[in-house]
Amino acid sequence: MKKILILLFSISIISCGEMEQNDNVIEKTEHHYGTIEKDDPKSLAAQRFTKAYENNNLASVADLFTEDAKIMINDTDLTFDQMVAGFSEGFKHYENIHHTDADTFTMHYDDGEVFTNYWYSWHGTNIKTQEELVVRGYAWFRWKDDKVFETYNAFDPTAYNAGMTE
Repeated sequence: MKKILILLFSISIISCGEMEQNDNVIEKTEHHYGTIEKDDPKSLAAQRFTKAYENNNLASVADLFTEDAKIMINDTDLTFDQMVAGFSEGFKHYENIHHTDADTFTMHYDDGEVFTNYWYSWHGTNIKTQEELVVRGYAWFRWKDDKVFETYNAFDPTAYNAGMTE
């Protein structure tokens, strides 16, 4: 199903613009189009980031980010160190934190922008109540060369935050 959605999304992006291709050079149009890669180095780097998160070791992936990277979690702007501290705080309230149903791919747009997209289901067991929580989320990583200079992570924090106060 995910492959079909990616294929349909790719076709819709390509059909939006008229592309002229000469010797592998694509002329830019007023419409946004590009290519999608899966299991490419940037997608694998995003997966390395999420594995570091699951191991509560985000400091180990600091090399993926520019020094002044803009990090947004549900529209809150953070520095890399603030993100590490915030995500680590969750490990005081939840155990067995992991992602399932993850899908990662990188989009290279005609204007030179490169984004890696990551969809996931976050799982954690509340340490006090032993109840399992599952929350769907989405993140993107915006690249400049081989560094993330902007990232966004969105999920509904309502149940997650309530579990931190129990």
